[in-house]
Amino acid sequence: MRTLRFVVLALFVGAPALPAWAQDVLTYTELKAKAPVALTRADLVALLPGAKMSRMNEKGSRHGWTNEPNGDMIVSSDNRGGNGRPSTAPGKWTIADDGRFCMVVQWKKGESEETCRFIVKASDGYYAVTEMDSEAHKAFKLGISR
Repeated sequence: MRTLRFVVLALFVGAPALPAWAQDVLTYTELKAKAPVALTRADLVALLPGAKMSRMNEKGSRHGWTNEPNGDMIVSSDNRGGNGRPSTAPGKWTIADDGRFCMVVQWKKGESEETCRFIVKASDGYYAVTEMDSEAHKAFKLGISR
């Protein structure tokens, strides 16, 4: 268990795919100022398999994973928004017919996480949004790299 914590911590300290976390959550108005362009399903099919991904969830925990070409993923979390103990969990990712990036993560404690988000590319990187052109929804910074 101690080794697993060290590996998770090392991933977050040394992972080049992790973005600067200063502005991870934006209002849609703030996102619009960054000239976002929605990625199509075809864009995501080309971009996401094999990509190293990172995000901060709504509770403030940082997550990192790689989208394996077969749809598998192992998500590492620092759990800053939870118990503070790093953890990992298996998951699956897909691209929906409507162009949303979807993921299901089987966290060891609590319920599984199921999310589907549209991905937009803005002037400073990628963001995940629940709905396009919605003032009511927040935009979450999403790190995507190779």
